Amino acid sequence: MFRVSRRVDYGLRLLLALAENPDSAPQATALLAEKLDIPLAFLHQIGRSLIQAGVLKASPGPGGGLKLNRSPESITLRQVLEILEGPIRLNAPLNGDDEREVPCSTNSLWQQVQDQLIDHLERIPLDKIPQPIGSLSDEYIPFQQYQAKSNSVVA
Repeated sequence: MFRVSRRVDYGLRLLLALAENPDSAPQATALLAEKLDIPLAFLHQIGRSLIQAGVLKASPGPGGGLKLNRSPESITLRQVLEILEGPIRLNAPLNGDDEREVPCSTNSLWQQVQDQLIDHLERIPLDKIPQPIGSLSDEYIPFQQYQAKSNSVVA
C-alpha cells in the first residue's frame, strides 16, 4: 500500500504551522508539539532533518524555537517528502540495483507515473496548501474550493 508516513505528515503540519506567520519570532517546540499533536521527541527528530536541509532555523534559549529559514513559496511538497523520507521511488528494483539485464515490462509505466508525481509535487509550494479544519488558522477552505484552487495553481 502506498501511503504518506507519519514523519512526512507531521513534518508538513509543522511547516504549515510555521508558514502561517513566516516573519514571526521563533516558536517553542513544546508549544508546537502540543498545538499540532505531535510527540515532542518526534518533532525534534523531524525538526533536526529540516534544519540540516536548510528549511528551518533553530534559535536556542528563552524566546527561542523554530522558524522557517526560507519563504513558504520556495519550499515545495516534493522537497519536504524527499528531506524526510529520501528520493521518491515508486518501483524500486528487487535486487537493489538500478540496472537490470532484462527490463521489466512495467518499468516504463512506473517511471512515467513517478515522473508525473514528482513534477506535480514540485509545483506545490507550502503557501498554496490550504489549511484544513483543526489547523492553527481559523480559516477553513471547503473541498470544492480547495480542488478548484489546487487545479488552477498546480495544473
